Amino acid sequence: MTNLTQFFCVPFGPKYKLFLNTIYNSVDVLWPVEDIFPREQSIKMVQTTSRKTSEIRAWNAYDIEQINWDYTGSSMKIYITSKSITILCPIITMSEADKEKLPFNSCLFNAASERFYDEIDRMVYPVAKVYSRDPYDVSTMTSAVPSSMTSSITSSMTSAVPSAVPSASKLPAHITKLVLADSISKNETCPITCDTISQENGLVTSCGHVFTKDAIKRWLSLPSSKGECPVCKQVCCI
Repeated sequence: MTNLTQFFCVPFGPKYKLFLNTIYNSVDVLWPVEDIFPREQSIKMVQTTSRKTSEIRAWNAYDIEQINWDYTGSSMKIYITSKSITILCPIITMSEADKEKLPFNSCLFNAASERFYDEIDRMVYPVAKVYSRDPYDVSTMTSAVPSSMTSSITSSMTSAVPSAVPSASKLPAHITKLVLADSISKNETCPITCDTISQENGLVTSCGHVFTKDAIKRWLSLPSSKGECPVCKQVCCI
């Protein structure tokens, strides 16, 4: 019996779905992840061809089932907006029957780009988090996954009236130039895309963090961002 990695992708036709794996009482509890920016698919030689088996329970079910899966030698680089992290997770394959045991996930995506490497995939992927409390419990679930996932099973939730979002003031132009120049001199990368910051693509938020223009504009356009900086979580403007 082999535990799945903390994050993994599964092919669904020509596209992919991303899942989060936690462990409770030695059972893999799988969660759908939907609030993502897919970036790059790295394709290498297959690391192993041995079939692996895991005992799993979907996040919205109690029954424990078994799934069989294989590493493919490929990995996907993904930015998870709700967690403000970039991950590199393996792409695994399984039968159509085993796919039906996975939790419902409406997010189908393609990689933004592909890279091919003629080498064995020796990447060490993060192991799943182990929970002492049942991940199905709402309080545990809230700390483990984005609130958008928990709302679908919390029947007592009602539509909340959005509160007023605090305003943010732009930094003076001479300050943003200094912050951007400092970021460029340190060869810093965008926290969202990991692209190198340059004079042409760089943008400084009102809270003083530097991103690529396209990435931060796209981030702030998402309702789930609540107008907050993905780094410090303060309400910001550009």
